[in-house]
Amino acid sequence: MNERAGALVVFDLDDTLYLEADFVRSGFAAVENALGLEGLASTAWALHERGLRGSVLTEALHRRNPAASGDYVAHAVSIYRSHRPRIRLAADTAPALDALAADPSVELALLTDGDAVTQRNKIEALGLDRWIRRMVLTDELGADRAYWKPHPEGFLLLRGDRRSSSPCIYVADNPRKDFDAPLALGWLTVRVRRAGGLWEREPDGATQPAATLVDLSALASCLRGLRRSEPELVLPAVQRGLDGRCASARPPERDLERRSVGGAPRDGADSIT
Repeated sequence: MNERAGALVVFDLDDTLYLEADFVRSGFAAVENALGLEGLASTAWALHERGLRGSVLTEALHRRNPAASGDYVAHAVSIYRSHRPRIRLAADTAPALDALAADPSVELALLTDGDAVTQRNKIEALGLDRWIRRMVLTDELGADRAYWKPHPEGFLLLRGDRRSSSPCIYVADNPRKDFDAPLALGWLTVRVRRAGGLWEREPDGATQPAATLVDLSALASCLRGLRRSEPELVLPAVQRGLDGRCASARPPERDLERRSVGGAPRDGADSIT
C-alpha cells in the first residue's frame, strides 16, 4: 500500500470559510419569496438575533400567518434547507486557500456537519471545488446524524493511509464539538474565532486548539510553524482572540489519543428551523 506524505489540512465549513449568518439571511429571504409572506425574513432574523434557536421559522411563520399548519411549516423548512444560497467566502478565505493550494506539500480537504443537501448547496455556491477535491459530509455517512462530529469517522476517512509522521490539521470554529475527535486521533487543530460567527465568544473547551486565529489571513504561516513545531514561527502569525490569549504551537498531549469521543451539543448548522 502506498502511503500518502505531506500535510493534510482539513477545513470546517460554517463560520470557518464563510459566515453562516449570511446563509441564514439567505434562507429566510428564500422562504419569504417562495411563500409570499412579506416581512417574514425580517421577523425571523429579529428572532434569530435575540438568540432563539430550534424554532425560529416556526415562530416567525406563526407571527406572520397565525393559521399556519404543521404541513405549511414543514414546507417552509424544506425551502430553507434546500434553497440555493446567496453567500460568499469571507474576504480572507480565497487568498488563504490559494496560498495553501500552491504548496505541493499540502493537501486540502473539507469535513462538515449539517443536512447534506444544504451543505452541498453551500459548497457549490462558494465554489470550493476550485481548491478542495476531498470532501466529507458527515450527514452522508449514516442516518440520524450518527456520524456528525464529534464522531471520529469523518476524520478517519480523510486520514486514510497517511504516514503516521504526516501531520493532519483541522481548522474549525466550534469548541463544543470540533476539536475532541481530531485531538484524540493525534491531529493538530486551529480554531477560527471569526467576527460575527456563532461561536466567536465561546470559551475554549477542555481540548484546546494548538492555535487560535481571528480569520484565515495568517493561516499559511501559522501552519508552517505548527508543522515544524517551532513556536517562534507560530506566535507572530497567530492573532489574538477575544479573550486576549495567544495560543502556542505546543503539540497535543499524548493522553488525548486515549480520550473517548463522547457527545457534544450541536452547532448552528441545523438549529434555525
